[in-house]
Amino acid sequence: MRKKVVIAGITCLVIGALLFIYGFYSTFWLTMQDTTKTIPSDKFWMLNVPGVESGEKVHCEYTASNEVRFYILDESNYNKFEMFLRNGTFTFFQFVYHSEGESESYTFRAPKDDTYYIVLWGDNDVSVIVKILTERIWINGMIYFIAFFLFVPIGFIVLIVGLVQKPKTAEPPKITEYNEASLMREKQTD
Repeated sequence: MRKKVVIAGITCLVIGALLFIYGFYSTFWLTMQDTTKTIPSDKFWMLNVPGVESGEKVHCEYTASNEVRFYILDESNYNKFEMFLRNGTFTFFQFVYHSEGESESYTFRAPKDDTYYIVLWGDNDVSVIVKILTERIWINGMIYFIAFFLFVPIGFIVLIVGLVQKPKTAEPPKITEYNEASLMREKQTD
């Protein structure tokens, strides 16, 4: 019994250590959008993804049937960009990221104003698939909590109980009972 308790304690400690390592090196993502749309020529498609906290990692990827321009903008720069596209009035704007092509993926931190826009714009009719994922840090925190406040303490307690526990000694068989049984067998064979 003592050996089983010690093994259970060591197992809990190993599971706690493995959970900590897994939580430290893993990134957990939540899909915010997975959308397909056809964009007419010289029109743009704007995506606004709510529910993303400032500073949170966001991963965007798209695949298009033709080349498109891909912009990530914060709110104030999006307003300037929209005026430029709708009215042709040029104003200086900054983007978080810009690329041109048929596919791209990019990971960035959400702007401080908690609002960001993804804009896709092509010269021809184009079909686009867009995926937006956000990192969920609280899942890592939950894994750390389970590792350090559940498995590690339980593992230490069980291990200490197993080491402190006295080993059970097996009682030797009673000689008299053994002899009586063997004598009865001998009498029956005679």
